[in-house]
Amino acid sequence: MRGPPATDAGSLTRTDRASRSYLINGWNDYFKDQLSPTDFAAYMAAYYPRASVKETMVAEPSATIIFGEKKNQPGPAMDFYMDLEEGVGNDLDKVEQACHSVAHNRSRSGGSNFALVDGSASFRKFGTTVWPLNLWATGATNRLRYAGNPNS
Repeated sequence: MRGPPATDAGSLTRTDRASRSYLINGWNDYFKDQLSPTDFAAYMAAYYPRASVKETMVAEPSATIIFGEKKNQPGPAMDFYMDLEEGVGNDLDKVEQACHSVAHNRSRSGGSNFALVDGSASFRKFGTTVWPLNLWATGATNRLRYAGNPNS
């Protein structure tokens, strides 16, 4: 499917209505490790006022994704941030892994573009952002914990 991903045009929140072709890193692995369960729940509900991550807190800024291309799925794709905890993780079901492909009918060929914490951009082949390490996670332990093979 081509064109901008659909959004929830009827939503009351401006961010859900906004057209976007990317997802920003939600940093929920970092906040889950740093916050109490109550504060983490507030963060996930968008009610935690001190939610910020300094670049120095990211173990490998040149290999950690801050933005990735969003899948253009049928129906509203309301996500605007990548959530490692939602479903199988948005990294596997909402992030586009192969929109730049020679054969558009082959979902596991090609790759996609990603922006990294250090300010660089990178084209990554299908699945290499989530396997064998998950490049959306901020630390070494979580890169392994959240790794998922998209070919499984």
